[in-house]
Amino acid sequence: MGDLISVVVSGMANGSAYALLALGIVIIFRSTDTVNFAIGDMGTVSVFVALSAITVGVRWRWPSCSPSSLPACSARCPSAC
Repeated sequence: MGDLISVVVSGMANGSAYALLALGIVIIFRSTDTVNFAIGDMGTVSVFVALSAITVGVRWRWPSCSPSSLPACSARCPSAC
């Protein structure tokens, strides 16, 4: 059952990312009446920057908190949770 919840949450996260990208394309197309393919380039650059930061070892300000690890998370970084 835990795997099902994990897959559903992961799918919702991926789907929301696709929806935000599509929404950005639609908003730009509706306002300018031209298809702007630079949105894909901006997404590629942002993913490359994030991947490079993770590879170098940049620690994010907020830790990932699940309900089961919330007490430990709030002890590590009270302002993040």
